Amino acid sequence: MIEEAADSFAGKLKKSAPDLTSLYREALRLSLAQIRPYADPDFNDWFTNWDSCLKASIPLKLEEIQSNKLNLDELEVLFRDTLERLDAQGAAIRRTSQSLTLIRRAAPDLLIAELSFRLPTVFEEYFRALIVLPEYEQAWKATELLFHDSISATLERIEGKAQLLPQIAENTAAIRIMLEGYYDSARNEGRIPEQDMRAKDDEIIRLTKELRKLQEQLAVRSSEPEEAKLSELLEAGDLDAALSLKSQQVETRRVEAARLPRDLYELGTIHELRFEWLKSFAAYREAWELGKDPDHGFKYAVFAQKLNRFDEAIGAYEALLDIDTGPADRADTLNNLGNVFRETQRFQKAEEVYGESLLIRRKLVEIDPDTHSPEVVGTLRNLAIVYAETQRFQEAEEAYGEALATNRKLAEANPDIYRPHVAGTLNNLAGLYTDTHRIQKAEEAYREALAIFRRLAKANPDTYRPAVAGALNNLAGVYSDTHRIHKAEKAYDEALSIYRKLAEANPDIYQPQVALTLGNLAGLYRDIQRIEKAEEAYDEALASIRKLAKANPDAYRPDVARMLGNLANLYRDTQRIQKARKVYGQALATFRKLAEENPMVYLREVALTLGNLAGLYCDIRRIERAEEAYDEALAIFRRIAKANPDTYRPDVARTLCNLGNLYEDTQRIQKAEEAYDEALASVRRLPKAHPNTYRPDLARTLYNLANLYADTHRIYEAEEAYGEALATYRKLAEANRDAYRPAVAGALSKLAGLYTDTHRIQKAEEAYDEALAILRRLAKTNPAEYRPKVAIARYNLANLYRTTQRLKQAEITYGKALATYRKLAEANNSDHYLLHVAMTLNDLGNLYSAVQRTRKAEGSYGEALSILRQLAEANPVPHLPGVARTLYNLANLYADTHRIQKAEEAYGEALASFRRLAKANPDTYRPDVAITLNNLAVLYAATQRIPKAKEAFGKALATYRKLAEANPDTYLPRVAMTLNNLTLFTVN
Repeated sequence: MIEEAADSFAGKLKKSAPDLTSLYREALRLSLAQIRPYADPDFNDWFTNWDSCLKASIPLKLEEIQSNKLNLDELEVLFRDTLERLDAQGAAIRRTSQSLTLIRRAAPDLLIAELSFRLPTVFEEYFRALIVLPEYEQAWKATELLFHDSISATLERIEGKAQLLPQIAENTAAIRIMLEGYYDSARNEGRIPEQDMRAKDDEIIRLTKELRKLQEQLAVRSSEPEEAKLSELLEAGDLDAALSLKSQQVETRRVEAARLPRDLYELGTIHELRFEWLKSFAAYREAWELGKDPDHGFKYAVFAQKLNRFDEAIGAYEALLDIDTGPADRADTLNNLGNVFRETQRFQKAEEVYGESLLIRRKLVEIDPDTHSPEVVGTLRNLAIVYAETQRFQEAEEAYGEALATNRKLAEANPDIYRPHVAGTLNNLAGLYTDTHRIQKAEEAYREALAIFRRLAKANPDTYRPAVAGALNNLAGVYSDTHRIHKAEKAYDEALSIYRKLAEANPDIYQPQVALTLGNLAGLYRDIQRIEKAEEAYDEALASIRKLAKANPDAYRPDVARMLGNLANLYRDTQRIQKARKVYGQALATFRKLAEENPMVYLREVALTLGNLAGLYCDIRRIERAEEAYDEALAIFRRIAKANPDTYRPDVARTLCNLGNLYEDTQRIQKAEEAYDEALASVRRLPKAHPNTYRPDLARTLYNLANLYADTHRIYEAEEAYGEALATYRKLAEANRDAYRPAVAGALSKLAGLYTDTHRIQKAEEAYDEALAILRRLAKTNPAEYRPKVAIARYNLANLYRTTQRLKQAEITYGKALATYRKLAEANNSDHYLLHVAMTLNDLGNLYSAVQRTRKAEGSYGEALSILRQLAEANPVPHLPGVARTLYNLANLYADTHRIQKAEEAYGEALASFRRLAKANPDTYRPDVAITLNNLAVLYAATQRIPKAKEAFGKALATYRKLAEANPDTYLPRVAMTLNNLTLFTVN
């Protein structure tokens, strides 16, 4: 209409202003481009067509306007007609169609209303900006007043007519206030699923769009009194009355089958606006069943998916695919169907339908890139998730890479809309890099995403501060994984501060994020032994999540269980066994219930918690219970690995390794080796596309197997396995130095121990020295985490010096290790470090005893025994073995220095302790019982108590014989030694 109206004036000035038509076209094009971001995204293709038409140099195909049509009553019709023609011509240009016939479509009322509201002011601004250029100055003098009056009158008339559309459709703030009220009611009644609880803003934006669509439909039918009344109720925000009226219409029209589906669909929309999703679902389903309208079917399928009625959702989406709904709608349906398949772990089917959706959307991009490029990005992202879930990391990276490149290109043209999508895709890609241990690339991507979100938050803090906090959380995770503790803590603290402020204004949305960040921070504190701070953070996070779970158990029960599991890990680390066991039990019970409702999602959580509980049982030597828990965890992992082997084989391998450790600790060597062998074979079968993903599992399994070989004196096999583990860790450290240098040091220490046992002293010393050098470097930048490991390395090196009779060096090195452990125990008030103090004192006592420094030896043993008795009083199961072994060492010292009564008392108490331990775990402690009996028998013989000596030798011999039946290589020499002692005693 603007073009036609302007041309009616332009004829008089054609000679003086031949470029005036071009000026009108450019002013209109720029005006529409400025209005586009304010319009509903569903109208994007209209704006794209207008832009194509107005930019082209070809003449516009518009009807000539007669002067008798330039009256106010006709202007609205002319305006609509012109916009529809421009749209049709633009669509033909984009299709490169040579047809002379334009394919017109009806412009939506809501779009016309939006333009009539904004276009007069914007058009005048652009017209004035262009007309002042020298070539238009003369024309402006003659036409400005006439043009301005005409266009203003025209559009004011249109604006008046547009008041048929409810004002609430133009008032997003009013809609938001109304919807938030219904949201709060729904939340308090527990009717909102987890994913929507955590995306409140997105959900309200989506429902605002739904309300505007409904209002547009009602505006078209405004001549019907009931529809006008319904429109008034929506305008007033009275959804209760609107629901009542629409419900009456539905009941009235059940006899009018043709109109009933439409009313049911609109009833479903009103229920949806009130967050009554079960009722929405029922209305949409009935609308679909009665009329088979694709729009109704799509909405029914979406709500079936929302409510986890996955079979119904799949049935509806598949039925829609049998209807010819056009390529764009078919692609949407396929994409959503893929989401259902992905959510239900049917990855192959998800991949197939995503692939078809992507193919369609790529073809649509060729026709209309502005509209369909973002849709291609969405499907690429979904496909990348499937690829990552099925361990096809290369394909996932390619899909994310294409999505990122597309978003970057879109952001060049429209940064305000697409820069957030660039950052989101960077986050996804960084997560993939993290999973594949490409830490530097992950950090770069997370940093770029954070920088984008920070810039966006400066202009729009309410929208983007949550994204800043999320990006900080991700980056802190990378810092934590690479042991940059100060940076990690700083990033977590900033994220936590942002979430706390957001939660003050909107606790339902952001309190879960506060709890999540607290949990992450607690994990960091736990890793660096800041136990008190870790416990405080876990306690606050757990209290917060429990409060949320009371109002909405379905949404937050999983988070409660995970936080309980983390807290139990902390209790286990700090030897609070009873608390750990109780809390693990609570987490496990919750996950079992969740797995009954949704096994594919929560069975893995059940198995992981069983594994942690089994580890606790191992710590307290409840071997049977530990084995039962590991067996159940392994059975679960085997079951879920059948459907998705690449995803869950690593879990199978890790559980087999844990079982292997258990078997080895209980002297079931053959079963241990079988478990390790199966774990190793499982890991070696994993995909090779991204070796760094599986190398950690490979190295750990080799490490465990090497320990077994070393314990069973298969030195060649042990050395080979340790060597491969070390080489694997060195490769990992090349890509991720900070994360894997500690593992390199650990493998070097193990290999050094093997060299020591086989008297390759120089090689042992070289390996220990390299391990200590690595750990010292790490301790410079992160003393809290690596000072304990430096102390362990020194302790190992001191043992080597002692073995090779470099006793002075051994004493100095033990002293350095002991000094570090004392400081750590004081700083952390930790039983863990006190135990290391006692262990080092014991070894120092052995050193002093060997060089006849009896007083120093006795002092070291005495302090060690005092510490261990103190620890055992609070927690006997893990510390009683230490008490018994220290008593044994002290008894040997007393015997060597002829303090017979003290020696006998110490041997007696040690023997009683070992016997008590052997009742619960015979395979581990029967050797200690036997050696103590042997030494006690020697003491009896030396003091001429022959019957007691003979009895003790006999019991020791019987024990060694039983042990030799299961493990002859280790215990037959002991049988021979005891027989020799008994024979010598008998002869004498």
